[in-house]
Amino acid sequence: MKTGAVVVAAGMSSRMNDFKPMMKNGSITIINRVITTLKQAGVDIVVVITGFQSKMLEKHLSKENIIFLYNENYETTEMLDSAKIGLQYLMNKCDKILFTPADIPLFSVHTVKNF
Repeated sequence: MKTGAVVVAAGMSSRMNDFKPMMKNGSITIINRVITTLKQAGVDIVVVITGFQSKMLEKHLSKENIIFLYNENYETTEMLDSAKIGLQYLMNKCDKILFTPADIPLFSVHTVKNF
């Protein structure tokens, strides 16, 4: 049974003075924490949807063995539109799919394994 995850990171962090996925959570960035937890839980395919700051994010995560998809309309669309991009990519590739925004890192391996 294959498990996939869609991590949306296309938003512009407009209410923050910083790009949220790249902010620190302990010793690593928030997006690294999200991806690390997913991988430790055994997720087979991690898809990150980028938009704003896409090149910086892809460079930061270049060694993570994940798939990047770009929401070219990130400035005018909602998070759901980014989620649809990832879900469409994973359709027929996985038996289960997790979804998370890139800026919510505080979930555990146990939570992922037991969904």
